[in-house]
Amino acid sequence: RRGIVRVLDQGAVRDSRRLRGRHRRVCHRHPDQDHAREAGEELMDAICAKDGVRAASVVRAISQAGTSYDIFLRQIIRNFRFLFLATLDASFEKDLQTLIDAKEHDFLMQRKGKLSSDELRTVLATLLYTANVRYESPYPSLPLELAVSKIMSVLEKKQ
Repeated sequence: RRGIVRVLDQGAVRDSRRLRGRHRRVCHRHPDQDHAREAGEELMDAICAKDGVRAASVVRAISQAGTSYDIFLRQIIRNFRFLFLATLDASFEKDLQTLIDAKEHDFLMQRKGKLSSDELRTVLATLLYTANVRYESPYPSLPLELAVSKIMSVLEKKQ
């Protein structure tokens, strides 16, 4: 029986072990989610302050640190989404307390009102587009750099 299994699996077991090993090595190379959260908070602060130089600096730091763009974009989109929903509906703040810890809640509520709902919509739309097209770029950081540049130029026009 084992001979038949070996013939039929055509190396699938061996390949799955190899892929599992690669996955472990790749996952351990990236900084953890806490680093992505800290960098996301820095970028969010820069965008809310409409400080393009600081926002570009954060993006460069993310690239140099080797932070996973998947984790980072998911984190920053999540935070701007929560801020957007809290701006649209004040009762969402109570719901938000059950979704995130107190430290994150305080961080977001301190930024509430710094951007209008239209500005937040622009930020979210730009970041969502970036999350979808980033695989097509020959340079991993380029879509995020362009997104931050576009966000900052739109926010500066609205001042």
